[in-house]
Formats: sequence, structure tokens, C-alpha cells
Amino acid sequence: MNFDYSKIEKKINPQLLEEYRQRFKNLDIKKQRELQASLCFLLIPDELKKKKREEIQKVMKYNDTMILIFAFIGVFTNILSSSIYLKSHQVTDKEGKINIELISKETKFVLILRLITSITTILLLILLIRTYLIRLNFLKFKQKLHINSTLYSSKLLWKLILELLLCSIHSPPKLNDICITFTSTTGTNHEKYRVDIDLFLSSIIPLRVYLLIRYYSFYSPWADDHAEKICNECNTLGGMSFAIKAELKEKPYFMVGLLMLFSIFIFGYAIRNVELGFMQYKDQSNFQDWSFAWNGFWCVIITILTVGYGDFYPQTVLGRIIAVIACLWGTFLISLMVVSLTISVEFTPQEQKAYEELKKGEMYSKLKKRALEFIRYSVRLKDFPEKKEDIIDPELKVKYVKILDQFKHSLHNFKTMREIVVSKEHEMSPENILYKLNENVSEEMESLICTSNSQVNALLEYLKLSEGIQQEIKTYVNKLDIMTKGLSDCLEDDDEFLEKDEEKEGTSEEEESKKNNKSNINNDNNDNNDISDNNSSNIINNEEDKKSKKENKKSNESSNLIDE
Repeated sequence: MNFDYSKIEKKINPQLLEEYRQRFKNLDIKKQRELQASLCFLLIPDELKKKKREEIQKVMKYNDTMILIFAFIGVFTNILSSSIYLKSHQVTDKEGKINIELISKETKFVLILRLITSITTILLLILLIRTYLIRLNFLKFKQKLHINSTLYSSKLLWKLILELLLCSIHSPPKLNDICITFTSTTGTNHEKYRVDIDLFLSSIIPLRVYLLIRYYSFYSPWADDHAEKICNECNTLGGMSFAIKAELKEKPYFMVGLLMLFSIFIFGYAIRNVELGFMQYKDQSNFQDWSFAWNGFWCVIITILTVGYGDFYPQTVLGRIIAVIACLWGTFLISLMVVSLTISVEFTPQEQKAYEELKKGEMYSKLKKRALEFIRYSVRLKDFPEKKEDIIDPELKVKYVKILDQFKHSLHNFKTMREIVVSKEHEMSPENILYKLNENVSEEMESLICTSNSQVNALLEYLKLSEGIQQEIKTYVNKLDIMTKGLSDCLEDDDEFLEKDEEKEGTSEEEESKKNNKSNINNDNNDNNDISDNNSSNIINNEEDKKSKKENKKSNESSNLIDE
């Protein structure tokens, strides 16, 4: 990856940069490459890492599906070739002993089946190695491993070796007439018997079923990135164990049934192959026909269920070891089945409430019946006298005694039933008390929420109304501003107009006064004085009239604007 370091170099102190360069040069070439790889990985954006992780996961899923296909093809062909290769022949001698002869013969069909098994096994081993390498890269991009981690440093190598050893076991071609000697556990002589190695290998190859469980747990929705993120937020570990537990929680019967079927097939086939070679020269009382695989399945079923009829049981060391393992595994499966049954039978809180309501209704109906019986016999007693001595007729006495006994019995039943009902009401389980308290609290909370919602809605409506009123007020204020501006402009225009009129009137009056002065020059001085006084008074009156006119005009204009 090419990256421009010039921007970073500008921000770093040159002396520190030079010191780091010298340290980097002093490192080994391997460590230099590791450091460069880790730095480049840190500079990759998270989106590219996620995209690369999804691509790797797709490739890994395809690789694991191919592993499953090749593994089950190998299991099927190996078991089929083993059943054809070894054929049992039952012979009874003169002493009454039964001998089972195992005839081994590698035909062309058996050879072809063994070749197919070997080819699929080789491909399976190659794909397993490829899967672990892909998983290593996947964990690196998931930031669970260091970028420079290897199979050895990540401890994946040991798992890979174990899986390669387990999956490499099969019956190859030309594996003929090779036997393993075992010792029996019955009798005093500890008879030795020989088992063909083909039976031994074909009883181990069904263990490849673990690949199916691993595939199911890896690619389950309980093991994806989202589930793992939630597990990390809840401070727990996700992965394979969490996925298996979640599947057992969600589908208990399906998972337990599937595990039971696989267990019966694997352990039953293994016991049958181990015990088959031991059935030679046996008395009819001690003979068990293990030539049929169904007998091995039957033995494992009664062992897992801890029944033990005794019609088929292992007599060899290896067979008994397999039976013990099957028994321990069976107890685990049975416990899972019991747990799943108890979970399915347990009431939910809603079902528990319904059950208690039904029981309460049943008790109240019984109490009503007892009360009706008590009332009926008390009414019938009213027909008789209060004292027994007052009854003369012997038949009535007998009837009275019977009704009285029935009355006492009904009263006793009513009291006992009432006590039961009252005790049941008081003897409530803590869960039911908490449930009822929860119901009451939830009802109160719902009522509070409803009231608060109504109040909030009312407040929102008031806020909307206030917003509308504020907008109207703003419009009216704007109109008033416009009106005041118009009034001020009009008043200024009127003042200018009035000033111009005053100037014109003043000039006209002066001209008239001059004319009058000229005409009255010849009058007497006294008359001139009187005239001048009159003129001055007239001028003052004219000015007052003008001022009053101006005020009247202004008041009229303001009133007209207000009316508009």
C-alpha cells in the first residue's frame, strides 16, 4: 500500500523523526516488515476492513460446505465398502457351538469405493488446511488477532493437526487381511480374538459428523457480527458455545433429537464392529448375533436410556469402553430432554394468571353450591317446630332428625369451603403478588401517561393559539407603525403648507396695510393712533384664528386616519 508520509513528517519534530528512522534501520528485516504491515493495517479504513471481512466469510462458508460434502461422501462410501468387504457366515458344529466366519474379499466395486473414499479424504484435508488459513485472515480483519499472527502463534495449528488426524482415518485401497488382536472380558481364559482393521477404521470415520455441528454453529444467526457485538456489550463471550446454547434454547426438541440420532448411529455402529469378531465358537446360550447393525443400534438405545434388557451387551474391553462413553453421553442428552420438557410445561406469567383465575372461579362455584345446600336445609327446618319434644308424630321425628343431620353436614361443608377459599386468597405465591403489583402499577402508569398526554396536547394547542395571537399582534403593530409614519408625514406636509399660506397672507396684509396707511395719511394723528391700535388688535385676532384653524385641521386628519 502506497501512502504519502510527507504530511505526517511535517507535523513531527525532525529530531524525533530522525531518531525513529535510526531505530527502524537497526531492526531486523523481519521485524521491519512486521512493523510496516501493522502500520499499513492501521491506515486501512474500517469500511474496507468490513468489506474484506465479508468477502473472506463468503469464501470460508463455500469452503466449509465443500468440506461437508466430501466428508459425508467419504463416510458413506467407507461404510458401504466395509459392509461389502466383510461378510459373516454362521456355522454350527457338532458340539453345539456357533462359529461366525468373517470372509474378507476386495472386489472391484470395493476397490472403487475405497478409491473414492481416499480421494474425498485427500480433498477434505486440503480444504481443512485452506479453511484454517482463511480463518486466520478473517480473525485478523476482525481484529481478534494481530496482523502478523501465524497459525502457530494464534494456537490454531494444534486444532488443525487434531482435525487432520481425525479426518484422515479411512480404509484405503489394498488394505486386506490386516487384523488387530483383542482380549475378551468374559470367561476365565480371557479368550483372544482378531478384528479386521477395516472394521476398526470404519467405526471411527462416522465421527466426521462433528463437521456438521461446527458448520451449524459457525454460520448460525446467533454467531454473526451483530450477535457478537451485542454479546460484547453485555460483557459475555459470543461464538460457538453461545450459538449452541441459543439453538438449544430456541429449538430444544429438534437439537436433542438430532444429537440422539447421531449418537445412536455412531456408537451403535462402533459396538457392532468391535463385537462382531468376538462371536466365534460360542455356545448358543452365550451367543449374540452382531452381524446386523440394527442390533448395535438397539444396544446403544437401551444403554443411553439406562434400561439394559441384557439381550445384547458388549463382552470386549473396547466394546465396554464405547458403551460407557455412550452411557455418559446419553445421561447428558436425557438431562437436556428433561430440562426442555420442564421448560415447555412451565406456565408463563399470563398462563399462570389464567390458571389461577380458573381455579378461583371453580372454588367460588363450589362455595355457592355449599351455600345453596345450607340455605335449602335451613328453610326445610323452618317447617318443623323449634323443639323436638313438640313433634308427636314418630315419622315426622325421623324426618326431622334426617334434615337436621343434613343441615349440620351442609353447614360444616360450607365453613370448610369458605376457609379454603379465604386461605387460597391469602396464600398467594410471591410471583403472583409481584405480577398483580406490576399490573396495578402498570395501570396507574397508563392512566398517568394518558392524563399527561392529554395535558401535553392541551398545552400544545394553547401554544399554537398563542403563536397565532402573537402573529396577529405583530401584524397589528406593523399596521400601527405604518399609520404613525403616515401621520407624521401628513403632519409635516401640513406644517409646510400652512407656513406657505401664512407667508402669503402676511404679504397680502402688509400690502393692504400700506394702502390703508397711504389713504389715512391725511387723517389726524389721533385717528392714526386709534387706527394703528385697531390694526394691531386685528392682526392678533387673525393669528389666533389661523392657529385654531391649524389645530382643527390636524385633529380632523388624525381622526380620519384612526377611523381608517
